[in-house]
Amino acid sequence: MRAHIERRRSVGALLAECLPALASYVRRLARDADLANDIVQEVCLRALVGEGPHLPENVLAWSRGIARHVARAEWRRRRAWQTPGRGENLPEN
Repeated sequence: MRAHIERRRSVGALLAECLPALASYVRRLARDADLANDIVQEVCLRALVGEGPHLPENVLAWSRGIARHVARAEWRRRRAWQTPGRGENLPEN
């Protein structure tokens, strides 16, 4: 249990160091300030609760990879809700 706590501290410290670069990358990726903030928060959360025993050598590259996955999932979710006919068969309240 103690090792898990130490890992979180290490990841947190490394994320704090690369946060400005990560945030800049995500803002360019998302092209929307609110979405970028949401993605950065999700990246930090996923990195902190990750179960892997080892820290990656390049935390910035690792966090950018997580950001790409989070952004793609969000874009897919948004596209699905914009698909014509989506929700037409929902019951009335």
